[in-house]
Amino acid sequence: MKRRETDSLRQPELPAGTEERLRRSKQEVEGLKSRVVRCPVCGFKCALVYSDIRGHMNLYCRKCKKEFPANLSYFRRTRARRAAPVSCGRETDR
Repeated sequence: MKRRETDSLRQPELPAGTEERLRRSKQEVEGLKSRVVRCPVCGFKCALVYSDIRGHMNLYCRKCKKEFPANLSYFRRTRARRAAPVSCGRETDR
């Protein structure tokens, strides 16, 4: 019995409710920015999350094989503050 090439590429049909939920989810994230959550041990990319996510997530690193709970607010990137202007070395108080 020969196997046709299209059989291996065919995806199972999703139930109607699941298809609708996937379509709505895709529409909801269109305007959001995504960011990467990296493993705190080795820096490998563990997950891709959107800007509206909050709370805790159980992360698993495929590289170092460690699993840990993570508060996503601790792994959020913050903007760097601008450094104070550096004086040119002249003393102006004289």
